[in-house]
Amino acid sequence: MTVPPQPLTLAAETGAGGILLWVVLPYVSLAIFVLGHVWRYRTSFAVLRPSGRG
Repeated sequence: MTVPPQPLTLAAETGAGGILLWVVLPYVSLAIFVLGHVWRYRTSFAVLRPSGRG
C-alpha cells in the first residue's frame, strides 16, 4: 500500500506559530542587532578613550 503524498504547506499557514516565526522574529532579531551595535558604538568610546587624568 502506498500513502498518497501530503500537500506542502508553508509554515506561515500553520497559525500563530508560523506568524510568530516568519513575521515577528525577523523584526525582533533586526532590532536586537541594531540596538546592540548602537550600544557597543556608544560604550566602546568611553573604554577606549584616554581620560587625560592620572
